[in-house]
Amino acid sequence: MDRLAYLNKLSQEIIEKLSEEVGGLLGQDFTVDDIHHGVQSRDEVYAPLSGKQVLTTLTVSGDAEGVAYVVVGLKDAITLGGTLIRLH
Repeated sequence: MDRLAYLNKLSQEIIEKLSEEVGGLLGQDFTVDDIHHGVQSRDEVYAPLSGKQVLTTLTVSGDAEGVAYVVVGLKDAITLGGTLIRLH
């Protein structure tokens, strides 16, 4: 399996698990859509973003371990943070 095919498969598995775990934590459905797999430079990643963004790092563990990065708009980050705070 070539590297890009492996990354695509791994990314899809991570996204499915992320949706399941975050949904369970929030107690509601959580989906990740409009997914694009590929290898990009930092400039290419940030070019289409507008407005204020929040970057979060996630520690990923399982069969392999590493770090994943999630970028969301400020409004969505506030909504998610507010939902998580209410879980206390």
